[in-house]
Amino acid sequence: MRAARLLAETISLIPSAVSDFARACGLAASAQALAQIDVDSDRAAESAAEAERIARSLASPGQTALVLVYIAVALARVDPKHATRLTADAERTARFVDDGRMRAD
Repeated sequence: MRAARLLAETISLIPSAVSDFARACGLAASAQALAQIDVDSDRAAESAAEAERIARSLASPGQTALVLVYIAVALARVDPKHATRLTADAERTARFVDDGRMRAD
């Protein structure tokens, strides 16, 4: 339970000025930790949903794909169907990243 509280506090400390990519990665990591320690699957799902919403709004396809994979890993055990869809979306998105755009990220 202490771990879940610390994770929630850490996520709340990420300032809104920090990039959306960093925020989405932090939320995905939080979701993964919560899912692995079986503390609160609802909170894990909420963190994953917020991370996914942010990821899908990112301008960089490379960053979007990366965050979607992080979320898929977080949800693999608790929601394998959604994790499978996220993985497929990440793969499709990653195929549109060319070398020039990836270097610019």
